[in-house]
Amino acid sequence: MDALEQRMEAHRARARALMPELLGRVDWARQRLDRHRERLLRGLLNDALGSPWHGNRLRGVGVDPADFRESDLPALPTMTKTDLMEQFDAIATDPRITLARCEAQLARGGVYLDDEFVAIASGGTSGIRAVAVSDWEDLACCFSANLRMVIRWATRTGAFQGPPRTASLTAAPGPHASWFLRRIFGTGDPAAFSVTDPLSQIVNGLNRADPELLIVYSSMVPVLLDEFETGRLRIRPKAIMPAAEPFLPEHEQVLARVWGCAVFASWAASEVGLLGVGSGFESGMLLADDLAIIELVDAENRPVEIGERAAKLLVTPLYRRALPVIRYELDDQLVATGQVPVCGSGFAHTSYVEGRADDVFEYADGAVVHPHVFRTVLGRNASIREYQVRQTPRGADVLLVTRSPVDVQEVCGSLVRELQGSGLAGAVVRGERVESIERAPGAAKLKRFVPLR
Repeated sequence: MDALEQRMEAHRARARALMPELLGRVDWARQRLDRHRERLLRGLLNDALGSPWHGNRLRGVGVDPADFRESDLPALPTMTKTDLMEQFDAIATDPRITLARCEAQLARGGVYLDDEFVAIASGGTSGIRAVAVSDWEDLACCFSANLRMVIRWATRTGAFQGPPRTASLTAAPGPHASWFLRRIFGTGDPAAFSVTDPLSQIVNGLNRADPELLIVYSSMVPVLLDEFETGRLRIRPKAIMPAAEPFLPEHEQVLARVWGCAVFASWAASEVGLLGVGSGFESGMLLADDLAIIELVDAENRPVEIGERAAKLLVTPLYRRALPVIRYELDDQLVATGQVPVCGSGFAHTSYVEGRADDVFEYADGAVVHPHVFRTVLGRNASIREYQVRQTPRGADVLLVTRSPVDVQEVCGSLVRELQGSGLAGAVVRGERVESIERAPGAAKLKRFVPLR
């Protein structure tokens, strides 16, 4: 075993050691969870004062970590991806962490920086690439926390006899979080495929692996279900973890009908780590409230009401100390339901991520169209397997991958009516059936809604 493998094995051991604690937190009472969050928040702020950039900002508003409370967060300034990339070196709390060194490490394809840190690049589907840094503890915590819901569900239901046979269908090798997590913690599992592999190769590999747990890019779920219904794919996973892209409720309905498996939709971002995972017992997600503070706000950073879709999120990861981000703006949109999780967790329950702020189409006449306007038509048509909507000056062009013949003109007519109902007078929609939709380079994620720039 070479030095790198020894280091990764030590990292795996740390992830395994963290699992019991992380599992236990899911069922903590809310009061205990709030005390835990406040303690970690004070530690984060104390570390952040050692960052030149954060230090100036925090001292400027009179922050004293010793008596800081979570309710004081709105008094702190927010930060953006532009801040992160322009002030990277000044944000870091360790002088060894510089953007130049991280970029060089990513270019070399190495795993660890100084045997302690992992530099990660975002997939860039929002149009702006970001670089983030996880330290040893943060990355091990993120990996184990992502799987704890599956373990909790399996323990309660007896779904698996021992560790589940696992397969993954995610990013190609590269500087992305999913690749590093697989590289470090996957222990060389051969049942790991990329969304850029030929479909026949993916199907044959999954048939050989016969996974009980499938970790997959969300946009590949309808593709695999189609392959199953044609008879080419013969797996029947007991649990599925859609990740990296928004998971659509219509896909959950088809999964229930075809495989009847538990769903653990996973939500994370490179700059802030894990944010939420499904419990397997109910639709939607549970926020990772022990790992991050997530503020659901409107466009003016004001808290939204329960049941109201947030325009964006302000995220403060509590474990990311090497390159801390505090009240970091994410464009992801979701709804806090306010319902008590049926599984009994103290974590907050939310909808699946419902889109991003940069998915919204804004037109010259002032009309603003949310992705849900398109989903009401496209997501409910059983013949449409996948789609991409590209904004045009007067409406949209829609690419359709279908599992059976579909009346494209009828679909376009329905979309025109929905757009007009949303205030876009004289809407024009053009549709085209295609064999496949091009994925973004790098992490190969699917950009479902493409606004005019």
